[in-house]
Amino acid sequence: MDVILYLTELLQIRTTVGIVGLGTLYKEKIPGKYDGNKHAFIPPSYIIGFTTEISEDEELINFISQSENISVESASFYVEKFAEETQAKLASNQEVNLGELGIFSLIDNEIYFSPVNDKNFDTSFFGLPEIADKANQTNKQSADQTKTEEQRPLQEESVSEEENLTAETEEEIEERRGLSLGLKFLIVAIIISIVGVVAYFINPAFFNSYLQTNTNNKQENNVAVAAKDTLVVDTNTKKLDTIAPLKQNLTDTLTTDTATVYEVIAIAEKSQHRIDNFINLMAKKGIKAKALPKRPGKKLIKISVGTFADYNLAKKQQDSLRKKLKNPEIYILPIKNQK
Repeated sequence: MDVILYLTELLQIRTTVGIVGLGTLYKEKIPGKYDGNKHAFIPPSYIIGFTTEISEDEELINFISQSENISVESASFYVEKFAEETQAKLASNQEVNLGELGIFSLIDNEIYFSPVNDKNFDTSFFGLPEIADKANQTNKQSADQTKTEEQRPLQEESVSEEENLTAETEEEIEERRGLSLGLKFLIVAIIISIVGVVAYFINPAFFNSYLQTNTNNKQENNVAVAAKDTLVVDTNTKKLDTIAPLKQNLTDTLTTDTATVYEVIAIAEKSQHRIDNFINLMAKKGIKAKALPKRPGKKLIKISVGTFADYNLAKKQQDSLRKKLKNPEIYILPIKNQK
């Protein structure tokens, strides 16, 4: 369920909306003003603010219940799940995007809210559009147009003369450069050829021994490279044989000293009978499920289908079970250990 969508719609008609387990979003009034940069009169508007203190917490639950035609308890469950998922994302990524509303950020374990680009919210509430100062804009445009028309003939003449001179100069330079470089390369090639021929006739034995030495060196290098590749393969094979059981041991061991445990929550139920039925159903599918301790002040008991010390492993389990159980509502709940 898209709780953000209902939160956005509710803020269109309400000034304060509380989110159980997270905080309260409210609209702060901004008075109208004249913007000198835009040359326009800006009407009064609102901007979204946030506080961790919770107030008006039943508005969102009742609005979702009426819109989705579901019970208040079900709507409360979805709001609680949204708050818990937001807390989990803040713990892992330190940032959660709420689309048109803004962005939640976690800084020094404190939650802060930033509106999108400080964009005013609900500017149409007062029925006043942004009014442009047409008098200033008309005078400025006419002055700019007159200045541009006066400068255009002079600019066109100077540009055409500069282009002609530049084109002639570049052609002459390129022709001279091409001739000089070509002659230099030709002369150097002829000198090298003559020196090589003369040296060969003077001392042919030197050239024969040089060619033979280079051939032997290449063969030795090829043998050394082959031996080195074999050694690397053997070394890597030994490393893989050593790492494989170590990785298995680390995967199978779940340390109890971890600061946070991540529970993969599939469903929440109130009666013990329904809880037992769901756990038995998961056991038939090869999935180990368990009921978490009932939290103070909560009516529903959450059922976990996976416990992990690493958030990424919990995320893989969540994605896998969403497909296997065809339940997109499965989410991750971080729980801090009490030492």
